[in-house]
Amino acid sequence: ADTSTGDISSTSDAPTSTGSDTTGAVASSTTDASTSTTDASSSTTDTSSTGGDEGLGQAAQDLVIELEAAVDGVLYLSEGEDIWHVVAFADVAPVTEANLKDIIKDVYVQNPNEQPLIDRTIEVRSFPWLFDPITVPQPWWDDFYYMQAEVYAPIRTLLETKLVNLQVFRLGEQQGNVLQGAIDVYVLGETADGDIVGMWSTAIET
Repeated sequence: ADTSTGDISSTSDAPTSTGSDTTGAVASSTTDASTSTTDASSSTTDTSSTGGDEGLGQAAQDLVIELEAAVDGVLYLSEGEDIWHVVAFADVAPVTEANLKDIIKDVYVQNPNEQPLIDRTIEVRSFPWLFDPITVPQPWWDDFYYMQAEVYAPIRTLLETKLVNLQVFRLGEQQGNVLQGAIDVYVLGETADGDIVGMWSTAIET
């Protein structure tokens, strides 16, 4: 699978791997619900929101089932919390910054008081940018981080072994050089058949 550093379309910094970091993804198996500490949280929808999936190849269909099981009960933590939603799109690879909005428009969930999809700025990040801080052990890690890695490592392995050209797309309202508010985070990759499979969640960053 492609785990290159990838292009970055913004000058904002990647999440730091420090003990006080609150911008990364954090695992929790205590709830399946989506909650947030701000009014900009995403809706409490089901964990699966596949769209454009008519005509999916068998590899994509199988991966959707496996990924839904893997992300069940796993939260993405920022200034709020949200579950991961699995998505799949038939025969649309490759996904790029230029065609992302068109691909996801049918499953996109509009956040309250946020820009519509058409107006949102896209940041392109590499897959390791998101997953290294939560799956690669560091000397300063405590039990919480090891618990987090235990949940996210299988998700990373599943995505890396079943998909290629993995990328992270962040969509939000740009303030200066960074995105702020409710930020849509999409992790997407390609199957050998040209389908797109992945997952999305919401980060709250103010």
